[in-house]
Amino acid sequence: VGEAGVRVRALGGDRAGEMRITRFLRNGRVTLDEMAATAAAATASRVKGRHILAIQDTTSLRDDGAGSSLVLRPTIAADALDGALLGLVGAQLLGRSGGLKALRKQRRLADQQSRRWLDAAAAPELGGMRVPLAAAPGRPARVARVMLRATRAAIARPRSRAGAVAAGLPDAVPPTLLEAREVNPPDGVTPAHWRRLTTHAVDDPADACEMIDFHRARWTIEQLFRTLKIRGFDIEAVRIADDAPSEKLALASLIAAIDVLKPVRDRDGTAKRPITDVFDAADQPAIAAISDSLEGKTQRQKNPHPPGSLAFATWVCARLGGWTGCYGKPAPITVRNGLLQLRAIQRGYKLRRHP
Repeated sequence: VGEAGVRVRALGGDRAGEMRITRFLRNGRVTLDEMAATAAAATASRVKGRHILAIQDTTSLRDDGAGSSLVLRPTIAADALDGALLGLVGAQLLGRSGGLKALRKQRRLADQQSRRWLDAAAAPELGGMRVPLAAAPGRPARVARVMLRATRAAIARPRSRAGAVAAGLPDAVPPTLLEAREVNPPDGVTPAHWRRLTTHAVDDPADACEMIDFHRARWTIEQLFRTLKIRGFDIEAVRIADDAPSEKLALASLIAAIDVLKPVRDRDGTAKRPITDVFDAADQPAIAAISDSLEGKTQRQKNPHPPGSLAFATWVCARLGGWTGCYGKPAPITVRNGLLQLRAIQRGYKLRRHP
């Protein structure tokens, strides 16, 4: 990964390295499922005993404008209490073809997925809450008052599942459908309106408020997509004609983007994650030495986090990425740029010790 994004030639470093990566991407014995399972196994070791939010969303990686596209659907694990990003749970790369969209108006309402949103709108109100909304382009920050509704839903087993696969699946799963709609928004402002499916029970206003707080953690996956795309790895710019190696590179980039975002999520040290979530234990002496070189004379210019913590390494990455420590919090792109510099310094540190 370089400043211009993911490039196989730059990743390899030289011709031999380029060919090693090329052979890996084109090796038929290396599968997407195996890559995702390896990452998920590492995540499993971090989630034990925690209340975990499994956050899933879909983003497009390639679209030819004629209805054919490649979309990525990852599921990531985040701690429900402190928001720490713990890793990848699973990921799917799906090829889509045109045709179904043209038939959408011919389906009965009961057969459409959007039917569940109407069910939520008809549910009785549970109460209201105030939610702080961050500033966005064309929209100043504000505190929105939202009214909450919830109802039980049913998602039927996909018709495409048949035989032995279908035998192991229930006829339907019964999630809770939650809706939050802003009331009395400022003039000229589009009201906030969220609809979410959850496996949690929502029986009273307190449950609904907790679910909205959980929903706000969903911003993590939006940050992940920004890091994977134009604001980081620029995976959409990859031009590999064959599908298999292109998809493997996309999944590898997703795993790397999660490692970039983990430090960002614990930049305040709230989650107290260990440095080994992202770095090898053997990297700690180099990171400590770099931290010493970046500290200034005042207390504000010193690394406030304990050595061995992920927040300690995040401070180093942020400073290398151009953050001064004086204005706000370091953004994901700043941490990503600093991480690239840190990796380069670590290579030099290792060469000096083991020429």
